[in-house]
Amino acid sequence: MRGAIKVAKRCRFDYPQVIINSPILEDGTPFPTVLWLSCPLLKRLVSRLEVSGWVKALQERLKDDKDLRDELSSAHDDYRSLSRSLIDKEKDMHKGDMNLGICGVKDMGSVKCLHGHYAHYLATGKNPIGRMVDGWVAFDDDCSYCDRWQE
Repeated sequence: MRGAIKVAKRCRFDYPQVIINSPILEDGTPFPTVLWLSCPLLKRLVSRLEVSGWVKALQERLKDDKDLRDELSSAHDDYRSLSRSLIDKEKDMHKGDMNLGICGVKDMGSVKCLHGHYAHYLATGKNPIGRMVDGWVAFDDDCSYCDRWQE
C-alpha cells in the first residue's frame, strides 16, 4: 500500500480493515484513494460483487433515486473533507485536484469502485453505497481468514 498514514478501522480480531492513505504521495503524485479497504477477505468479497455487475446496477439505480444521489453526494463531500484535512495546504494543494470524490470520481452522482465506497462506509458510516455493500458481502463475524496467513 502506498502512502499509508494509519489504520482507520480494525476488525474484531484487531486486523486492519481500512487504512488511511495520504492524498499526495511522497513523489508528489495525487492519490485519490484516501480510504483503502485492506482486509483480504472483504476485498475478495467486494471484487465478486463488482464482477457480478453491481457497479453498473448501482449506476442505473442512481439515475432514478434522487434520495440516494443526494446521500451519495453528501458522502463525496465527507470524503473530500477528509482528503483536504490530510494535506499540507501550503506545500501540496497545487499537486492534485482536491475536488475529486470517492476514489477520484469527478461526477458526484457516480460509482467507480465498490471497494472505495465500502472502505468509506466502514471508516465513517457515511456512505450509502458502502452501506449496501455491507449488506451484500455475507461477512462472517467469526472470520479466521487472516489467521491462515499468520501460520
